[in-house]
Amino acid sequence: MAPIALNPNSRLTDALERAILENSMNQQTVARPFVAFKRVTRAAARGFGALVDYVGEVQESMNKARAKSAHYSGSQW
Repeated sequence: MAPIALNPNSRLTDALERAILENSMNQQTVARPFVAFKRVTRAAARGFGALVDYVGEVQESMNKARAKSAHYSGSQW
């Protein structure tokens, strides 16, 4: 069906146009706000968890770098 929609030289008959319209109207899903809210909440939680993990890794790397620097310079921190 995509070539029909993309080809400017093709014409739809009334019956084909009606069938396409009827098919698209029957395939529409009912909006479920609670399901969408749950998906958004899960995605936000995963994103926040990834951010927390990233910050933890950065903090750990910074602590290791400070420890190595203190070891080489002989200072205590």
